[in-house]
Amino acid sequence: MVSTAEFLLLVQANEKVDAQHIADLKEIVETYPYFAQAHTLLAKGMKNLQNVNSEKYISNATLYCSNLRQLYFDLNPQYKINPEDYNFKRKSKNNGDYFSMLETIEKGGRSTKQSLKSLALKLKEARTQLQTEEKTKTQAKTPDKQNFVAEPQNASQSALSPEISENEAKKLIAEKKYLQAIDILRQLNLLYPKKSIYFAAQIRFLERIV
Repeated sequence: MVSTAEFLLLVQANEKVDAQHIADLKEIVETYPYFAQAHTLLAKGMKNLQNVNSEKYISNATLYCSNLRQLYFDLNPQYKINPEDYNFKRKSKNNGDYFSMLETIEKGGRSTKQSLKSLALKLKEARTQLQTEEKTKTQAKTPDKQNFVAEPQNASQSALSPEISENEAKKLIAEKKYLQAIDILRQLNLLYPKKSIYFAAQIRFLERIV
């Protein structure tokens, strides 16, 4: 199988993906179905080889990649804009790092301590609101009756294991049965709260497609 070092090299130069990598990349996406970068490299490899099924692999990659713009440029680097060709100049007051932000606050004559405390409180409020909205949204949506699996009293009584259900969700996604896949991921989201962030992200992505 492709080593970690070789995989990282392919990520940086995906035009080098060729026939010798295809089998390993297929095994990786089979083992880790939500590994977006592996899907991207597999699609790029098929495109490089001008494989007749390349469109199928590109379509699968769009399901798992959250940044479709980046995926497009990864597959079509000839259309990517080179920043050096333009004289864009950053007009921001700071570079976005911690020390630049402190410098900007101090130049404005404000108290660094109070300003950072205010920012932290606002971020905390925004995070709490986001979590509340996500919880309300999840509870408001009821799965279809034909695909509904009653929630057990505890996770140990569940016949729905994460591995089996994720494989089933993957098959449904491949068959473009997105609503059924969403239902399974919602059930996993409720049954396994420790992985709720992971399942919620997948649900949000599929809802955008639907």
